[in-house]
Amino acid sequence: MKKIILFDIDGTLIDCMHGQDCISEKTKKALKRLKEAGYYLFIASGRPYCYITKDIKSFEFDGYILDDGAYVLYQNKELSYHPINIDDLKLIIKQSQEKNRACIAYTKKKAYLFNVDQELINYCHSFKFQDEYIDYVDDIKDIQNDILKLHVQSRNEKDFHDMDIDQTKFYSANDHEYFLNEIYGRKYTKATALLEVLKELDIPVENSYFFGDGLNDIEMLDAIGHPIVMGNARDEVKSHGEYICKSVSEDGVADFIENSNLFFNK
Repeated sequence: MKKIILFDIDGTLIDCMHGQDCISEKTKKALKRLKEAGYYLFIASGRPYCYITKDIKSFEFDGYILDDGAYVLYQNKELSYHPINIDDLKLIIKQSQEKNRACIAYTKKKAYLFNVDQELINYCHSFKFQDEYIDYVDDIKDIQNDILKLHVQSRNEKDFHDMDIDQTKFYSANDHEYFLNEIYGRKYTKATALLEVLKELDIPVENSYFFGDGLNDIEMLDAIGHPIVMGNARDEVKSHGEYICKSVSEDGVADFIENSNLFFNK
């Protein structure tokens, strides 16, 4: 019987904000054991492709759900691709230009930077942003038909709170330290991407597992057969878990894989 396990990245496999930017050897060993046992292993992350580090790529996961579900790869081939409707983007793009906001637009494989400063570039590099996948544009309209998600940075707190985003069409995750809005569509999520993957691989939902920790993981946790929440997650996220594992700093993924009796017959 085929089974699949999906993993969020930040706060689950790694923790860049606290200096852990590679998957631990203990976790790699546990993941390798799963692979040898025949499990399909997928990444399911809000990260765009250009934020997928060389360390993560080196493990050779079977597939990737990226951009919060808008872009899905299986065995290095495109399974689905859902850019944001251009008409829905026009207001955000217009606001960004009028308010002199910095903007990063993510497409399938590249990030296009418009009106950015060094502070925002440093923020990107904190996620091991790979320079080979970035480009600079004078006008974001040049690539507006292919955008999967956006980062929009306001110049001050007032502009940050004045950002007019249609909440019926977009999710908006806010980083108050950088006055940064992360904007992506509501129509396609990690959960809708999960269903696409399960259909492609002909795997019943009861044979699916997901490790996650963030607010953007909640829809996936609710859709997956067996939701596993990291110990470092907020209580709001933990309430959606069937299981709670140890935190990322304690190699929670590896510990749960090896000790839960859920994945291997003892």
